[in-house]
Amino acid sequence: MAEEKSKKKKPHISTDIDFRITSPKIKVLLLIVGLLLATLLGGYHVFQITDDSLIELETVTAKKITYVKSLEAQAFVLRDECYIQGGGNAGYVVPLVEDGTKVSGNDSVVNIFKSESDAQIYYDLQDIEADIAYYESIRNTTAVSTLSDITAYDEKVEESIFALIDAVDARNIRELKIHADDLRSSVTKRNIAVGNTIDVTAALSALYAERTQLLNKQTQYTSIPAVVAGYYVNAADGYESVCGAYSGFGFAEDIEKITKNVKQIDTESIDSLLELKPVDVSASYGKLITGFLWYIVCNVPTEEVADFYIGQRLQVAFPDEQANSIECKVVAMNADGTGRTALILSATAMDANYANLRTAKVVISLETYTGIRVDQTALRVVDDQPGVYVLLGNVVRFRNVEPIYSEEKFAIVDASGKSGYIKAFDEIILGGTDLYDGKLVQ
Repeated sequence: MAEEKSKKKKPHISTDIDFRITSPKIKVLLLIVGLLLATLLGGYHVFQITDDSLIELETVTAKKITYVKSLEAQAFVLRDECYIQGGGNAGYVVPLVEDGTKVSGNDSVVNIFKSESDAQIYYDLQDIEADIAYYESIRNTTAVSTLSDITAYDEKVEESIFALIDAVDARNIRELKIHADDLRSSVTKRNIAVGNTIDVTAALSALYAERTQLLNKQTQYTSIPAVVAGYYVNAADGYESVCGAYSGFGFAEDIEKITKNVKQIDTESIDSLLELKPVDVSASYGKLITGFLWYIVCNVPTEEVADFYIGQRLQVAFPDEQANSIECKVVAMNADGTGRTALILSATAMDANYANLRTAKVVISLETYTGIRVDQTALRVVDDQPGVYVLLGNVVRFRNVEPIYSEEKFAIVDASGKSGYIKAFDEIILGGTDLYDGKLVQ
């Protein structure tokens, strides 16, 4: 090391101008100028980067959804129906069964009372009988000894709760009362099953006495039977003769134009059905739906049903009604040559809500797609590859997409999350300009 220190340095030979500043003041001034220039230049670059990144990027979180492509139409419901006639009996009518209940021929479906007060006694008796049945079931419930038995009671309570929630969501008052009573009974029986003692003797004694008093007050009434087997409906709506015209069970002169067989119904006939006014049915005591099949008829754009076929099963919903969605079968499709087709669907399910359908908006499910929904404004094409820009922290990244369904405002794209492709929970950029893969934004 000492030897290296004692070596003489080679002389410096430069082809550049050897510019030296010896004045301390000038050195300080130049240093200040240099710092100012560096600050200005640095500030300029920072400004440029910040300016490019000051873009308000609107994003939406990618979510996996199931999209149902559907078709809406105004429909008319046709059934085989006949009126229940009372043979001239006048008075206060009390239905004996719920709408949509299947009855046999000669089963009593209506009681006719002389006055409303007489009918009220009948209603009160029905309530008393229901309470007696409830308390007698409580009295007959005994404690259980195994866990599996308790589990069965727990399941019944849960079932009643879920049914009650569904009734609340559907705003169905009739079902609400039924399931509320079921829940009360289920909870009480569960308490008894685990060993709690509930004495219903006093309650039953009072109910028995009240029932005896009401029976002594009850007056005579007339029972009206069903003339044929079918589904009972309390109120006729005045369109029953129209249905008879199609089914062959009746004929209405004012609708001669639409007396074809149901499979031959055309678009003009459906237009006429939707414009018809009901007839007066004040003399009837309800009606019976006598056919096993009932029909939904509607006019739809021909192009929308181009792929339909006879016998195809479709899911049909009634968004403005209490009726649940139902599976129907395509019976006929009669195009009119002007872009419209008369679509005739058949169904078999029956309950109170289906029994009271007549004119209703229907939503027909066409196809189902499962994937990520992407707005059309977010879709880009880069190097002939469709995709979207997503925001990862403050970095823009391009993700490929594979569309499986597309329409004017959005597309459904594959959600398998393949490498380089969009996946659930990516933040999709909806707008912005001058975007590119790897761009930094704030």
